Amino acid sequence: MVSTSQRVGRFSNVRLAPGVSVFLRAQNLIQFGLDATRTGVIETPFAKELSLLIDAAVTPTPLHHLTRAFTAYVGANAAESMVADLVSFRILVPADPVPVILLGNSPLAKQLSRVLRGCGVEVRSPMRNTTEQRFVGRADPWVPVVAVDKLAEAEAVARMTKRRVGATVPVNLVDSQVFVGPLFDGEGSACLACTARHFSDVDDGWAIALRHFPTGPHSPDHVVLSAGAAAAAAYIRRVAGVAQPPGVSMAAPVAGELHVVDPFATTFLKRKTVLPHPRCEVCG
Repeated sequence: MVSTSQRVGRFSNVRLAPGVSVFLRAQNLIQFGLDATRTGVIETPFAKELSLLIDAAVTPTPLHHLTRAFTAYVGANAAESMVADLVSFRILVPADPVPVILLGNSPLAKQLSRVLRGCGVEVRSPMRNTTEQRFVGRADPWVPVVAVDKLAEAEAVARMTKRRVGATVPVNLVDSQVFVGPLFDGEGSACLACTARHFSDVDDGWAIALRHFPTGPHSPDHVVLSAGAAAAAAYIRRVAGVAQPPGVSMAAPVAGELHVVDPFATTFLKRKTVLPHPRCEVCG
C-alpha cells in the first residue's frame, strides 16, 4: 500500500482534507476541527494570516506555492517544516484522485460508485460495448479492482484478476449483510472463487440459491446498501492509498481480510480472515 506522504512531492497539488475545519482557537493558535485531540493545533504568532492560507487550500494548489506563501510570514525553514507537518498529519492531502476499477451494475455497485467518487477516488468501469475481461486486461495492472456482487461469476473474476499487481476487493450483498473482502493481493491469498467455495461448504444448496439471485436481493434494504457502501468505501480508500482523516491510525489492509457489515446487528462490523480454499480451481 502507498502511504500519503510518499505521494506528495514539492510540486504536487494538495488540498484541504475533507472534514477539516480551520479556525482560530486563540490569537496564536490554529485548530483544524472540533476535537483538538484528533485534529491538531498549530501555535504561531501569524495564526490569522496562515489560517487564511490553509483554509484557501480547499481549492487545490501546488505545494510549493503554499510553502512560498508561508515563507513570507515565518521564513523559509519554518515554512518548509510547517507545511511538511500539515502533510504528515493529513491536514493537507493529495488533490489528484486515486484510480480504482469497479466491476458490477447492481444497486450496491451504483451506491458504492457514488460514495467513492465523492471521497477522492476516480472510479473506472467498462463501457457497455466493452467486456469486463477486456477492460481489466487493458487496465494499469497496479490499479485495485473492486468486484461488486460477482459471486455468481466468481471463477471468471478470480481468473481475470489473478495475475494483477494491484489488489482485488470483492464486495457482495448477501440478504441483509455486506461482505467486504477477502482482500486478494496475489499468490497465497484467498480469491473470490475461494469465497464461493467456502459458501458452498456451509450450504450445499448455495449454487441453486445464487442462480435465483446472482447479484443479490431484487429489492435490497436501503439501510443495508448505505451502510455497506460506506464501510466498503472506507476500506477501499485504505487499499487504494487515499489519505485517512487526521488523527486516524489503522493498520494496513492484509490479504484474506474480510469485513462483514450488518447494520441491524449489535456489532455493526465484524472482521474475519479467509484462507485459500483447498479445492479452488483458480488458486490450486
